[in-house]
Amino acid sequence: MSRKEEYTDRAFYESLLELLKKEAPEKISVTKLCEKADLNRATFYARYYSMGDYYTKIAQQQVEAILRRASEEIGQRGVNHETIKKTVIDSVRGLKEATQLRVLWKYIDRPKLYDEIFRKTIPEEQETEELKLLFCFLMNGAAGVCEKWLEEGSKTPTEVLAEDLTIVIEELFHAALPRLTKKGD
Repeated sequence: MSRKEEYTDRAFYESLLELLKKEAPEKISVTKLCEKADLNRATFYARYYSMGDYYTKIAQQQVEAILRRASEEIGQRGVNHETIKKTVIDSVRGLKEATQLRVLWKYIDRPKLYDEIFRKTIPEEQETEELKLLFCFLMNGAAGVCEKWLEEGSKTPTEVLAEDLTIVIEELFHAALPRLTKKGD
């Protein structure tokens, strides 16, 4: 990516963050974003089809950053309580710190995200359809808890929430793992 492209992306992103402090994403138009970024609409449309497309790409970048960090952590230490907890903490912190971007959560392709996390954490020889469904259930549950925590401005510290979620995920997952990894039964 050229410096000019980096500048343009950063200008759009920083302008969006400013606008999200005052307005819901549905109220932000391409024109408003371009005026705030001091860029023209043609520049925006050369990169994105619509504001929805832009929001989806930003959400996708956040997900990719979380997956990259999780993959690095798992690659270094394997899948265990501490790597799961660290991944949950990083994800929750990222959501908490990016207060304005939480509204973009609906633009994340959750099934794709959960599938990517599943493939990075479950050995291929253990994969079953039932295990994938349980994993998706656990991820949706954890996401729901995080959303509620953020919406209500909970005073529960990030680390405590992450520890609790990690324990619940591990307990449920490990309780079902022996039955769900048996292929051909």
